[in-house]
Amino acid sequence: MKQLWMLLIVLVIALTGCTQKKDSIDNALDNNSSTDVHEETEKPKDSLEVMKDWAILNGEEINEGQSDFSFLQEVLKDKRFIFLGEDAHGVREFHKIKTDLIQYLHEELDFDVLVFESGMAETSNVFETDAPVTEKMKHSLYPVWHSEEIEVLYQYMEEQKSSLDPLFLTGIDVQHVSKFYGGYLSDKLAHHNQNMAELILATEDGYAEFNKKYYLERLYDLALKTKLIKNYEELIDYIKSNKEMENDETFNSDLQVKALEGRIHYLETFKEIPDKQESVDIEQMKLRDQIMAQNAAWLIQEKFPDKKIMFWAHNAHIRKANTKIEQSTSKFPTIESFVELLPESILKESYILGLNMGTGTIANSTDLSKIQLTPKQKGTLEWLLAQGNGEITFYHLLDYTNTEENAWLFEPIPSYHHGYVWEKFTVAEQFDGIIFVEDVTPPKYLDLYKE
Repeated sequence: MKQLWMLLIVLVIALTGCTQKKDSIDNALDNNSSTDVHEETEKPKDSLEVMKDWAILNGEEINEGQSDFSFLQEVLKDKRFIFLGEDAHGVREFHKIKTDLIQYLHEELDFDVLVFESGMAETSNVFETDAPVTEKMKHSLYPVWHSEEIEVLYQYMEEQKSSLDPLFLTGIDVQHVSKFYGGYLSDKLAHHNQNMAELILATEDGYAEFNKKYYLERLYDLALKTKLIKNYEELIDYIKSNKEMENDETFNSDLQVKALEGRIHYLETFKEIPDKQESVDIEQMKLRDQIMAQNAAWLIQEKFPDKKIMFWAHNAHIRKANTKIEQSTSKFPTIESFVELLPESILKESYILGLNMGTGTIANSTDLSKIQLTPKQKGTLEWLLAQGNGEITFYHLLDYTNTEENAWLFEPIPSYHHGYVWEKFTVAEQFDGIIFVEDVTPPKYLDLYKE
């Protein structure tokens, strides 16, 4: 009997040991299985996958032709100024989107002034005439913007002109646009002083001639420059001293004075043409942005102190830290942008919205010839933005912290200036938001110079 009990005890111990061994094996398998799963879920993504996920998560799709941009209401709630950029001027989709966006901002968010990267003298006065809309475009904008898409915007401003809430057009540039201004101001001055009326005509003709000699014939006419500056100073003194003109609200004497001062400042940027032309061009580009910054600040602080204002300009003119950008060519030097030069008090109330593009064809800014864009490589800004949810996508870039998911915003990333010139910059330093168009085409240009 004792032997039988001993045998039973041995069997129980053996069975218990087997059970424990099985449990430990099962536990080990379970542990190994959960370890494998854990390792699989925690496997780090490479940087391109992280960037792609960010674009998918944070992109707001825009449909071409849509009129509802309500997603901007929150980001613009504390902003008085919005700067609408474009990575190239000759892009149909940019013209169309900005035309639609400007109408929305005017009607829904009370932005009542539009400032173009075009001549202050021409833009500020063109809607005071009865000329057809296409003539207004011809007189006030550079040819790269003479498109069917922007004709819609000018037609809108024409219709709004007689409303209770007009959209006022002006400019910040000082480059010569057309001979319109001489005729316009001459007609105004003729009611007060015929000599001044004739002087502005002759001076504006001389201004056009000086620009033609310098840019097309490569001649620097110092005598003509000196004469023009003297004439403009005389005209400014006359307008300032004429109280009747000062009290004429349709004349905008302060704008006329500022525009004429701009003529003088721009003439002063011209220097003797050296053997190496590049150096004088870069210096003139710097001075141009400085003058545009002064004009923008004057419009904001003095002319329209209570208005919400929209600016239309190239990305290179509105980037917040343009001098930090690394580029592969001196053709587009990284000079201080006019926005970079604005007072901090203005920048705090501003939203910088760049417009960037992926693939396709654009129009050259000077001769409107077609340019094929460079195919975009993985890891570039254009590749990243193309990972979003549509052909046209809005990305809000403010309010992010530097985490693993958002790290790309705070690190230099390659990009393509004008769609084909390599550059590198930190996105968070440059823009508050970006509208990205995946495939672009040249604008549909109007023939405004036919006889």
